[in-house]
Amino acid sequence: MAQPCHPAELPMSHSINAQYTANHQYGSRKTSIPPSLYTWPILGDANTTHCEPDSHAVHHFQEGEFVPSGFFDKVNMDLFSSTPSPGGDWRYEKRRQVHQILPFLYLGPWSCLADRGWLNQNGFTLLLGIRHNRLAKAGLLSGGKAAADLNIVADSVDYQDNQELIGMLPCIIRCINEHIASSAPLGLSQSTEKKVLVFCETGNNSSALVVMAYLMVMLNVSPTKAMDLVQSQRLSIVVDESATQLLLAFEAIIKAKRDVEIARRANTLDTSTSSKKRTNSRDADDMDIDDFERLDRERKPLAPFQDRSVA
Repeated sequence: MAQPCHPAELPMSHSINAQYTANHQYGSRKTSIPPSLYTWPILGDANTTHCEPDSHAVHHFQEGEFVPSGFFDKVNMDLFSSTPSPGGDWRYEKRRQVHQILPFLYLGPWSCLADRGWLNQNGFTLLLGIRHNRLAKAGLLSGGKAAADLNIVADSVDYQDNQELIGMLPCIIRCINEHIASSAPLGLSQSTEKKVLVFCETGNNSSALVVMAYLMVMLNVSPTKAMDLVQSQRLSIVVDESATQLLLAFEAIIKAKRDVEIARRANTLDTSTSSKKRTNSRDADDMDIDDFERLDRERKPLAPFQDRSVA
């Protein structure tokens, strides 16, 4: 049986008898919406880990507090994204060795500075000693001679007690970051790659605390997590009651610094937004009636149809 033939349906405006004609073409093309240029992860999202390294977007400290100006543009942040696998079986003699905590950050005892060949082979560029004042007065625990032999940098932090050491931590962390952000060639090979060795008399006490404090700031981790990361590489570190209190006190300090900076940034943003609104309001007040009428005509959509002219 033959199927009934239906004429192809024309759009209303295409019909010869239509009373209206289209002012512009119509079709099924979807409006193209440009994608967002930037997508930022939400802090605390399930897909982010608690150990995410700092970046310029989430480093909630005033510039100069812990990092120098332009730090995040100068340093490869992949250096902060991985830590070595746990050290495996721990043997007592390993306490005399140096252990890697981050790709550029190492922890060990003062005695390891005697092996100049090993220091040079591993590319260390900063020997950072953490020592009590009594040792400093005796001229002990200095990396100056080793640094001079290898054409690298040595520095020392001399403290009287834990309370004084807490106050020095921001400066110590900034010192490390200034060094790794530097492009100055160092060492016998004149390499621009930087490596920092933090040491104390045993590599288990004050130097370990400094490294843990550094991780707390730069990896956004708690004292417990920082201790776990360091202890997984160097089991011999000593974290007694006084050390624990030092880390907890430093955690409170950096939390307060974060809160102050977050509030300052929010206030700056609010001030900028209010200023922009006031500027827009003044611009609107300056417009005359002709400007509004012109804008009104420009905003009016083009009518979809117009009357068909009859010959």
